[in-house]
Amino acid sequence: MEMSLERYVVNDAVMRLAVVGEVDVATCGALSDAIHEAIVADRIAELIVDLDKVTFLDSSGVRALLTGLKLAQTQGAGFSILNARGVVRGVLDITGVLAALTAQAASQDGQSPHH
Repeated sequence: MEMSLERYVVNDAVMRLAVVGEVDVATCGALSDAIHEAIVADRIAELIVDLDKVTFLDSSGVRALLTGLKLAQTQGAGFSILNARGVVRGVLDITGVLAALTAQAASQDGQSPHH
């Protein structure tokens, strides 16, 4: 199916990646690439993945998000998801990763990550 990505610079160090559509085995590569580019190439301090307009998320999409979280941790960057709703929130909750993907935003509040 279809998926699109839009990048928004929140400020000099924070980027919001808005995902639209279905994140599945056919589209997760584009999501992974965008996450990797933001964290490694753009060297941002925090990436927020906005799932507000995601209509479907399968295990490959969950894996892309978890891989992004691990990459961010190794690069000393913050990583979190925002606006996981409905089926998407249910998938993240049932797989046990919702807390991990949303907790970092709260734990990073007011702190600078160190390399």
